Amino acid sequence: SFGVAAGVSHRGRHGDRGGLGDSAADPSLKQVVGSHMEAIAHGLWASAAVISKNRWTTVRMPLSWTVWWAVFPDVLAFGPSFAAGLWLWLMGNPSSVSTDGHVLPHVHIGWPLYSAGHSLVMFLLVFALATILARRVLFAMLGWLLHIVIDVPTHSLSYYATRFLWPLSDYRID
Repeated sequence: SFGVAAGVSHRGRHGDRGGLGDSAADPSLKQVVGSHMEAIAHGLWASAAVISKNRWTTVRMPLSWTVWWAVFPDVLAFGPSFAAGLWLWLMGNPSSVSTDGHVLPHVHIGWPLYSAGHSLVMFLLVFALATILARRVLFAMLGWLLHIVIDVPTHSLSYYATRFLWPLSDYRID
């Protein structure tokens, strides 16, 4: 199990930890493992969607890129904290040793990466820009949209509430 704290270190306007719920300051083993398992589940859902779509339509979607985009929001949100904690652990930084039984030291990165990666607004901006630059629709990026659509109704205020209208609004569904 990986014990790096996934939450951001600043407080949001509503007094919580950046939309991640109060438990993000010290996530339980269930939450830490759950966040990794959710990324795997998003990849599996995207795989199922692409395989079904490719069987029934003539427009083909690349499976590997769609799966990448389906897990991208969680990689963006949790990857930097995990990488920083792993780096500190590998370098043997004595001031970063976790005293609470976690494998990796806690690393809080105060960027709104979770909100950015789980925002419909940000998705639409990046999708539009990528489509313009590529001069074609990049259907594989719809894996990112699928991730957001799954997370909005399945996450609560106490477990990684999805600010799907960020940065325009902090509205979340419980």
